[in-house]
Amino acid sequence: MLYQMLGPLLITTAHGRPVGSLTPKPSRLLIHLLLRSNEWISTSRLIDSVWDGHPPASARSNLKTYIAQLRRLLAEDGDSPISTSAEGYALRLGVGALDVRVFQTLAERGGDSLRAGDPLAAAAALDYALSLWRGDFLHGHDLRGDLTGWQEELQEQRLVASEDLYEARLALGQHDELIHGLLSWTMRHPLRERAHGLLMLALYRSGRQVEALDIYRRLRTALIRDVGVEPTTRLREIQQVILLSDPVCPSRLTWVAT
Repeated sequence: MLYQMLGPLLITTAHGRPVGSLTPKPSRLLIHLLLRSNEWISTSRLIDSVWDGHPPASARSNLKTYIAQLRRLLAEDGDSPISTSAEGYALRLGVGALDVRVFQTLAERGGDSLRAGDPLAAAAALDYALSLWRGDFLHGHDLRGDLTGWQEELQEQRLVASEDLYEARLALGQHDELIHGLLSWTMRHPLRERAHGLLMLALYRSGRQVEALDIYRRLRTALIRDVGVEPTTRLREIQQVILLSDPVCPSRLTWVAT
């Protein structure tokens, strides 16, 4: 089975055939088992997660019913991926079965390649990682409780991976092609300094020095107004390089975190 959560929840066979849908409570149970796959989760913790801290008196019995439903739904060749022990329940997943894990692995690999000075490998890994997103995390599901934390964490990882990809492509000399996307990105995320720094570099390397400095002034105004802080040292360094019209440094200057 293949499980996709980077968008609406989707379960398919290895041949791509969708598996039947679930009602809300079994679906929520499956989500928690997937997010903690290959580890034991206690019955009490699952009950708390499925009913968001307000379980009915019948919760333990209902949980067993939902587990049985999931076992039937997810069984392949008569073998269910859900195990039971005194510790609780565990969902066994192979490598590559859950898009969340694949995304995280590839995004980390891409970031490592970028920091190691290999933007070509970084771009390949990051481009594939980001292609796994089909929409918002678990689109259409109620993300109350600890699912909110997962949503926020994955969204931040998605933003970082996107900025890593922009930087990798910038290092590959694709500054002209990146400007439109970075302009749109900074409009949607008006306080993300790294994206603004990358846009400034892309504009400068495309011969648009005045526009690059305008981006800095726009961000500085927003940071002071909305957060009460000045731009970071790294962004100020980029501004100074552009102000000095340095013909060498901008081609090497990047934003990779160390």
